[in-house]
Amino acid sequence: MEMLVWQLRRDGAKLPEGALDGPHRGWLRLDRGNIAGEVTLHAGLYAGTSRGARTVLQSLTGVEVRRLDEKGMLLYGLQAKPPAGPAAVRHRQAWYCQPVAP
Repeated sequence: MEMLVWQLRRDGAKLPEGALDGPHRGWLRLDRGNIAGEVTLHAGLYAGTSRGARTVLQSLTGVEVRRLDEKGMLLYGLQAKPPAGPAAVRHRQAWYCQPVAP
């Protein structure tokens, strides 16, 4: 589903309402994964619907859906900078996702 996404945190710190990061427009994809025997949810925002589409935002891992209603949904998870490798630092991140009107 095509969404507008605002990032509500920067480096783990909550942003003031007037300084939110976004909106970013893209296609939201939620995937389940199995890491060390534990099922986790991953969220990514992509520029298109194909599997090879570039990411618009760094993905979230260990995602929890905190709110889901007709206005949108609130996702909490971990975002790594850089995205992979031994130097990656993970921060709590929150995304507010709102569907794009057709």
